[in-house]
Amino acid sequence: VQSTHDGRQQITICTDRIEHIAATAEANAAQARAQGFVAARQGLVAARAAIAAQRGMRAEDRAEALRDIDEAMAEIETESRSE
Repeated sequence: VQSTHDGRQQITICTDRIEHIAATAEANAAQARAQGFVAARQGLVAARAAIAAQRGMRAEDRAEALRDIDEAMAEIETESRSE
């Protein structure tokens, strides 16, 4: 907060405002992180469905791709629960 006292500029630092801004930023970051995990999971679900439906692919290649996607989904699930 800026003011003038005895003709001199005075700045008052309000820690409660700083704490409020920091808390808001932290909440926004947590929300963005959660949304990122949701988007990543949705992308992997869509990719998994597309690969599972791909009959032109060799069965071994399809199985390997599905395993890799399942592993990535598990990693995202674990990561989303941390912190």
